[in-house]
Amino acid sequence: MTDRICAASGCMKAIHARGFCGPHYNRWKRSRDVQAEPLLNLSGDIEERFWARVDKTDSGCWLWASSSRAGGYGDFHFAGVRYRAHVWAYERFVGPVPKGLQLDHLCHTNDSSCAGGVECLHRRCVNPAHLEPVTARENTLRGNSIHAANAVKTHCVKGHPFDAANTHIKSRGNRVCRACQRASMARYRARKKASTDMGDPS
Repeated sequence: MTDRICAASGCMKAIHARGFCGPHYNRWKRSRDVQAEPLLNLSGDIEERFWARVDKTDSGCWLWASSSRAGGYGDFHFAGVRYRAHVWAYERFVGPVPKGLQLDHLCHTNDSSCAGGVECLHRRCVNPAHLEPVTARENTLRGNSIHAANAVKTHCVKGHPFDAANTHIKSRGNRVCRACQRASMARYRARKKASTDMGDPS
């Protein structure tokens, strides 16, 4: 069975590729040297690496104090794998995020003074107690974006109600007022008729 064990000295893991286990193979790809330094243990030291990058605040938020992605969410790298820090924390300490759902930061939802966006500190929070799996729509509605503000409106800009009879939901999820849509179509037809009448030689 020794031919199925990682070729790195002292490693007893099963072979993944080129004679090495997964972690040693990733190191070999980066440096071509699997013995340059002690290899981190995936079961324990990944948590040490995680906690070394977390700043627990008085507010209860665990702010990610390392690199972040373009959207402002924490970026966590380990053994050649890249994670969203808050997703890793939730899945490590709570469980898998249900398929089709995404994590909403409750600390942001409950902070009415937060302007949101990339600069929002809550995006860096990795406290699993501040995270809740929700649908993409629910996550948007809980925010303070233009989409969220429009979604909670009960009437269109002309004062027509957004009720079941007067609301058309488009494929992208945005609402359209049927009364305004009919009025717009009537104006279009009137302009088209006037243009045709002006061009009528009789």
